[in-house]
Amino acid sequence: MSINLISHHDVIPQIESTVFDNHPDAHLAVGILALGSQIVPGREAEFRAYGLLRGNTYYRQKGYRDVTILPDGTEFDADDARAIHLGLFENTGTTTRGVGSMRIVIKTEADPSPLPVEHHYPEAFANKPAPIKGAEISRWIGRHEDPVVQNKLKWPLFTAAVKLLLENELDPTFGVVEPKLARGLGRIGVPVVVLSDAKEMPGVQDAKQAIQIDVKGVAQTIVSRTPGAFDAIAAIEQGYAYSGTMPLRSAAASPSRRLAVA
Repeated sequence: MSINLISHHDVIPQIESTVFDNHPDAHLAVGILALGSQIVPGREAEFRAYGLLRGNTYYRQKGYRDVTILPDGTEFDADDARAIHLGLFENTGTTTRGVGSMRIVIKTEADPSPLPVEHHYPEAFANKPAPIKGAEISRWIGRHEDPVVQNKLKWPLFTAAVKLLLENELDPTFGVVEPKLARGLGRIGVPVVVLSDAKEMPGVQDAKQAIQIDVKGVAQTIVSRTPGAFDAIAAIEQGYAYSGTMPLRSAAASPSRRLAVA
């Protein structure tokens, strides 16, 4: 368990955005920000916020040193060129905040190089490398001052990712998480298979392990929790998918400055 060097409030970027212009009462919006290195037109500010959330979380809050921080504070690496990038934004009534991120790194015929999980945990793939169209979910971040809200952030991201994985027949899907999180995912209906022992990676103080995610199992959980979730997110390729109603008073107005523990 690692100590956070800065608070969740200080991690979250605020931006000028039109995301909620036509949905002023919506609380959260999730959308595709880029396909590889091609930013979706009109989402440049949101994509930068996505990169800032990554940089603020991994470098400034967690203290990871094996990450690539650009001069503007964003965090990107070589695998971003073969990933689908998802951003989650919060409407506070006065501003838009980048509160969540996720990317889907894809092994393709054009770039069949090992996925990051294969690079860091080769022992898990010694007998069976990830195939073409295999994928890895990474840079999964959700940050909010209110723990109740933070607990909700994973579901819009999961729903969007599962839809994209299933519709594009990206399988199998892997990830790298702390053992505590691997156990927690199973308890909330995200079935996983642990593929390796936990170990520390260079520049990362937290011990993590490789997992395989049962995407169809996650889809079943999402449908049972929110029957209309996939219908609501059906147009994500064209725009944002919205969820929740903006609270009268966001917790963002009352930042916690305490030293936090992950």
